Amino acid sequence: MAVPYQNYKNIYQMTLEDSYIYCIAHLIRHFKIAGITVRDVLDVYLYNEAYKDEFDRKKIQEKLTEFGIEKFEEKIREIAYHWFGEKIDGTFDEVEKFILHGTNEANQVHFRIGENGSKIACLRRLVFPTFSVMKDKYPILEKLPVLLPFTWGARLIQDFFSKEANVGDRLHKVKLIYRAKAEDVQETQEIYEKLGIVRKED
Repeated sequence: MAVPYQNYKNIYQMTLEDSYIYCIAHLIRHFKIAGITVRDVLDVYLYNEAYKDEFDRKKIQEKLTEFGIEKFEEKIREIAYHWFGEKIDGTFDEVEKFILHGTNEANQVHFRIGENGSKIACLRRLVFPTFSVMKDKYPILEKLPVLLPFTWGARLIQDFFSKEANVGDRLHKVKLIYRAKAEDVQETQEIYEKLGIVRKED
């Protein structure tokens, strides 16, 4: 929720609690894409330390639970205080090691394979994204969902000319999917499960 900023009529700012919840939700997005870094964990620590006397913890917990991300926030906050708090013992659990290993494009591939159930299904989603993904890029689908096959074709054509997501990028991801090992996929899925990041049906 946004609240008026000082005495300005047309300027609003998010509450501390909502800003923190947004921070956590944003971290989950990054985690799904390729992982997060030590700096991201430090941000969580600094946020909690700076506003520990101002946060409405009850409100934060209610919203985290509502969005289904309370498990992720709890674990990342626990890690943040383990790393940057006063009780540093030099030991790391599986989730901490996963984060310390660094961001990796393969992490996303391993997660997607597990999320879709198989390499074949993951490849299919790479070429033919779900309706919910496509409608964000092609809003016309909201009114005319029957155009989905045509937008798939348009997307493939655009990739030939795009500098951000071209055919080479797709082929590189195909190679990562093909080379992915079952044990790596399983390990990644277990990490995501411990963080409460579950498959979201479209």
